[in-house]
Amino acid sequence: MNSKSWPIIFMLLPLSLGACSKSETDKKPVEQASAVSVHDEMVTVVIPQTQAIWDVSNASLNDEGSPDPTKVSDADWQSVKAASSALMTSLDRLATANRFLAAKPGDKIMDQDIAGAAQPKDVQARLDANPQGFRDHAKTLSDFIKAINGAAAKKDFKTFSERTAELDGACEGCHKAYWLK
Repeated sequence: MNSKSWPIIFMLLPLSLGACSKSETDKKPVEQASAVSVHDEMVTVVIPQTQAIWDVSNASLNDEGSPDPTKVSDADWQSVKAASSALMTSLDRLATANRFLAAKPGDKIMDQDIAGAAQPKDVQARLDANPQGFRDHAKTLSDFIKAINGAAAKKDFKTFSERTAELDGACEGCHKAYWLK
């Protein structure tokens, strides 16, 4: 680069910086489009990752149905850590979302075809009526999952076993408030 190039660079610098930043009006469509689909989070992350945790928990039971720490391998602990990390990310996304969509247009929620079951519009109405309550449920569940993640990191079978036994109940409060009719 020669000394004659510098003035051109300094003239183009403000233009290039301006192109990289968005004005406030440019940001509004992004914010409006940033609604989190609860259905997507549940189907793609929450359900499969919770199932991965339950699979390890269920496999840790002995023939009498009691928790047995010798039945949890290093690979199982890694699976629980990975699943709980993914869950925490998803739940934190739900706990901090500005807006929620029960489901994207055309998506069916579980059981919606059963007579009397909740429809996406029912769930959406509940989310719209109390979005902070939904965020609070997500935060509580995220904190709960953090305990499972910590137990997996320490290979603390007692805490893992106790928390996974309570996991269904931890989910149920939100389901009752937002999904079940």
